[in-house]
Amino acid sequence: MSEHLETSSCRPESIPPLRLAVIFAVRGSFANIQKTLDCLQCQTAVDRIDLLVTSDSPALLREAERHVGARGVLVNPRFLLNHASELAGARLLAAHEATAEIITIAEDHSFPDPNFAEELLAVFDLDPQIQAASPLVHNPNPETAVSRT
Repeated sequence: MSEHLETSSCRPESIPPLRLAVIFAVRGSFANIQKTLDCLQCQTAVDRIDLLVTSDSPALLREAERHVGARGVLVNPRFLLNHASELAGARLLAAHEATAEIITIAEDHSFPDPNFAEELLAVFDLDPQIQAASPLVHNPNPETAVSRT
């Protein structure tokens, strides 16, 4: 394990590796990340998601872990304390801990539809030569500059 990373996990060893690692590097308050966590827990492919929430805040990680644990639908969510100063570095540290064959990044301003993970996995199942894929993103509020970016 990296010197920059502490992890908590409760995954039984008998569970096979999950297919889709979702890296969610978070900062700020729990209110900023709750909706994204809720969307991830509502995925139709929730049983195939390796969720890695990473933050430099132990308090934020505890809140996220309590929230995710209360729902109990993810197979093995992990909550990684890191000391990276930027989100990109935090994402890289978390990606090194991922066990899934496919990696995607969640952000606190993106709220994936319930079939996001299932559709992404289906794309990779179409052809073993596929190396990258991106979902079609619908902007529900194109009126604001922040939303358009």
